[in-house]
Amino acid sequence: MTDDIPDLPGYVSTKEAAKLLGVSERRVRLYIEMKRLPAVRAADVLMIPLEDVKNFQRKIVGRPRKNTLAWRISSAENTQFVTAISVQIRANQEKTLLKRLEEIKSSGQYVFPGTVARYFFKE
Repeated sequence: MTDDIPDLPGYVSTKEAAKLLGVSERRVRLYIEMKRLPAVRAADVLMIPLEDVKNFQRKIVGRPRKNTLAWRISSAENTQFVTAISVQIRANQEKTLLKRLEEIKSSGQYVFPGTVARYFFKE
């Protein structure tokens, strides 16, 4: 490719289109190959109609959620609640406690509706 980009009114280069769309120049070229963006070649440079770049709609990536996870649902007033559990352990029993907490976590018993964060503190 050359660095001489022609000045065509109403057209932008792939580099300019990438900046406008917030994607890489390579992604813009892929959009052109997939026929999602029209382009013309001028002086060995791909030029894209500016109007098409402005109207371009990026597709949502990934699988859409069908339902909201229980821990993401806020209460009616969006009030935050805190549940604190303090545990005193005997000497040399820390490994047993951590093993039991991991068992509870893997079984799913630790999930409370509306939970947004979980913390473990050690004093």
